Amino acid sequence: DYYSHHKHSGYLILNSGLDGFNHRELLILSAISGKHRNKSYKINYSEYKNILQKNDIYLINILSLLLRIAENLDRREEGKITSLLKVEESKNSITIALESKDDISLEISAGMKSSGDFEKLLGKKLYLIKAETSS
Repeated sequence: DYYSHHKHSGYLILNSGLDGFNHRELLILSAISGKHRNKSYKINYSEYKNILQKNDIYLINILSLLLRIAENLDRREEGKITSLLKVEESKNSITIALESKDDISLEISAGMKSSGDFEKLLGKKLYLIKAETSS
């Protein structure tokens, strides 16, 4: 079920015994995967207070948000965005210029759906734009 892939991914990461990761890292990866789809994925962090470090929940929130934006930037699953050409940061905003030969207005619109969460978490407005390319 595509609409629940975040839940399945979180479960698989946590329970698959991936080599090279300790318990804390598996928990962080699982939470990032689980939360990236939407904010309704609930994790009882108090159950893991002996594993997680102080800043881990903030890290999970940021990385799951960035994964959500990235997934939305490929909404049609056609790989229309070829690269992040440029990132500009100002005092109040972050602008990411996306490279593509195609119309990516749908992808930008989908990516911007998380701009409110981006601003709440990072204190900066997010702008996604199509990069100006010389032809």
